[in-house]
Amino acid sequence: MRRTVAVAVAVLTLAGAGCSAGSGPTEAEKQYAAAKPEKPRTGSDFERTCADGLGFPGLTAYEKKAGRVHPMAVVKKTDDSWYVDSPSGSDFPATWMVDTIAGTDRTELVVCVEQTGAKPTSRICDMEDRESGGKYKMTMYDVDYRIRVLDAQSGKSVFEKKGTRSEKECPVVTFRRATEDKSKYYPSIDSKTIRPIIKPYVAP
Repeated sequence: MRRTVAVAVAVLTLAGAGCSAGSGPTEAEKQYAAAKPEKPRTGSDFERTCADGLGFPGLTAYEKKAGRVHPMAVVKKTDDSWYVDSPSGSDFPATWMVDTIAGTDRTELVVCVEQTGAKPTSRICDMEDRESGGKYKMTMYDVDYRIRVLDAQSGKSVFEKKGTRSEKECPVVTFRRATEDKSKYYPSIDSKTIRPIIKPYVAP
């Protein structure tokens, strides 16, 4: 059976918007802001926690307690950049996740997920391009990963796990960026891989 591949191309649309400059904060407001322990404004602020181990002193320190959920933010690395992920309710229980727009004050843990290497396997798939109908061979790769659980307040490591993700069966459909080599398939480090690793710390 031939498999098909779809190309997912991200399109960025920029909309211009006018804005006017305000007078800015007063000296007293600056001093007050400087005296307050720093907190994240949005989930994207946790990118620095994974990249540089920088936490947010204004958050609650992580103390593992059985029967209690310790809310987390998930940050993943693509190429050389970190980005905050927005998993669906089917990926993780809703109680595990913080609102990365307006609920970051609850964050106790930051989960950092990254691919650290990849190696080709002997599994070769017969594929067919959905757009052109052209047939080609696709090599399956095994992916090495690292998952870290960090204290959101201090940025210090709570737990770290290294492993390898592989798939035995050829995918029916693949999605890739237009710049990616369609002859190579790298399995994603998905929620099924992440969940059992972080559960003892998020929901002990």
